[in-house]
Amino acid sequence: MRQGDTMWLLLLITALCSQYFCNGQQPIPQPPISQCVREVQQLSASCFQRSGLPMMTIDAVLTNGTIAPLPSNSNIMDLRKNLCGIRAQIIQCVVPPTLNMRGKPPCTDSAEFNFAENQVVRRLTALQNACGAGVLPQANSCMRMLDANMQQCYTKAGLSPSMFGSNETEIKGAIIGKDKEAASRFCGVRNTLFSCMRNVIDSCEGANEYMLLTGYDHASMEASIDLLCGDIDVYVEGLVCFQNPTDAVQKCLDSMSASMVDLAARQIQQNLDMTGFFSEYCKIRVDHLGCDMKAWKQSCSKAGVGLKNEFECTMLPSTCQKNINLQTMLKDNVCNTTSFYKEFRHPAGKNSASQLSTVLASVVTLLSMILIL
Repeated sequence: MRQGDTMWLLLLITALCSQYFCNGQQPIPQPPISQCVREVQQLSASCFQRSGLPMMTIDAVLTNGTIAPLPSNSNIMDLRKNLCGIRAQIIQCVVPPTLNMRGKPPCTDSAEFNFAENQVVRRLTALQNACGAGVLPQANSCMRMLDANMQQCYTKAGLSPSMFGSNETEIKGAIIGKDKEAASRFCGVRNTLFSCMRNVIDSCEGANEYMLLTGYDHASMEASIDLLCGDIDVYVEGLVCFQNPTDAVQKCLDSMSASMVDLAARQIQQNLDMTGFFSEYCKIRVDHLGCDMKAWKQSCSKAGVGLKNEFECTMLPSTCQKNINLQTMLKDNVCNTTSFYKEFRHPAGKNSASQLSTVLASVVTLLSMILIL
């Protein structure tokens, strides 16, 4: 796994804040060619082109010319005014029909439709931000550089990309390292890494509040990594089986992914405020915890499932942890200490090490999905 990939896993970029629409500089990835994707794209394009502009020009306007060139002798302010003048009509034209396509031919494959719908959400969110209607406050210049600056902290802490994988071999879930040696080294310098990252955040006015609005809670991230560093043997053993998620695990992920991307679309259409958005966002996250834990327990040891589950519960943003409507589910069920199976992790679980397979399984699968958003 590349160093940048690991950084993005830690940054927990959510449906509200993908690279594309938070900083306006990243291109929309081209989805796989399929009938479902083509039809979703065609619907979106037809709605946007009500502005009278070709899609290349529209994407140029939405990204300030970073992924497509602006037409010669054009005025980006006039083009943006044109788009923003029919913003509401574009949204209503795109969102309801797109949501209605889920589960119907040719979009019967959930994962494929999630990917296609996500492309629509990314462009609509870019439109919202370009028109000053986004749910997040406008990011200033230092906020747009947070990712790059925080990635530099890895180098300053003496961490290298090879510790997380290689160009030839991707090790999914290697958040603190690809093996025991790498994980031990990472954990030994994590305080240096965290200190550097906190300095980056603190030196950018409003950054911490802005990141909290996106669902990234730095304090929760540090606590969750500390947890893994306290159980390196279980973490390392868990990486082995993580490469092979079961059908049941994949079903949980697809369901959570669908809920997340539908929520992002509805937030745009219905103009949900942050309170309304996070109320639903947190419930989706917590529901997934329960589904995922149950699925992995069918094939993996309690030691691995327990560490993974405690990691996920710790990683939950404080907004979710404090949600009054979720306290019963969190404290009495998915995040109850009995669900962490600590008694199986030291040291009696040693003889079942080959089965300690789920340390970060659903966590990183979840974050991989978020990266797409």
